Amino acid sequence: MAFKFAAGETIETGLRRIVAEQAGKAALAARDGADDPQAAIHAVRRRCKKIRAALRLVRGSFPDYRRENEAVRDAARALGRLRDRPVVLQTYDALVREENLTPDTAERDRLVQSLATSMSDDPIAALESFADEMDELVARSEDWKLKRDGFAALEEGLEKTYHRTRKALKVAQRHPTTLHLHDWRKLAKYHGHHLGLISPSAPHVLLASRAAANDLADLLGRHHDLDMLAGSLPADTSLAPAMARRKRELEAESFRLGGELTVEPPDAFATRCSAYWADWVAEKK
Repeated sequence: MAFKFAAGETIETGLRRIVAEQAGKAALAARDGADDPQAAIHAVRRRCKKIRAALRLVRGSFPDYRRENEAVRDAARALGRLRDRPVVLQTYDALVREENLTPDTAERDRLVQSLATSMSDDPIAALESFADEMDELVARSEDWKLKRDGFAALEEGLEKTYHRTRKALKVAQRHPTTLHLHDWRKLAKYHGHHLGLISPSAPHVLLASRAAANDLADLLGRHHDLDMLAGSLPADTSLAPAMARRKRELEAESFRLGGELTVEPPDAFATRCSAYWADWVAEKK
């Protein structure tokens, strides 16, 4: 089934289904990742973000939220180190191509060598270990219990993530550091997944907002990739002006879109979503 709550199921049943589906697919992709470990790592980390988003949405009703969220976070974090290094080289090549720059062959060769010497982990072993952790998560999810049902089970997590996304925008606007922009990106992703999870209650409105949140996360992801590239090159690299200019452009686009996405106060956003949910449930009776 799709990554969203369905009519006719309790939130507890939906949570178990959603997490088991995502974790099961992640385990399968990890075990099938020998031919292309980087593609597998990218795919399974996206599954983990979805799982953590679902957990965050029910955090106010799920006694085991903290433990399970940390378990998924740690499993994904072990693969994140393997994902970041190849992305640096991809970002270098993309920037040279998009900006129509003359590549510095010696600088690129030094970057390749630097990245190669730091890649000592075995991605296949890491993926296998990750798959085992996902199997364990699926097994644990069968016994999960929530304290509330209906929108009451979702409201705290939905409003809290929206509030934090809105606040992170304001912090990033005042101080657009690598850390602040990256924190904002993570929250925007969670908010987008939350919109998708509750989208059956008002699909035309919520799916459009989810698309905007995804676009925002993509913009901030490209900014983060440039930050990683900058950290891997000398300060006097010939790419410095192009990186700085592109980052400014991405920041401007992100701030505009982020402002549109979180224009409502958090309580108004939660009230609106509650009304969508109530109308949807009434229609399904």
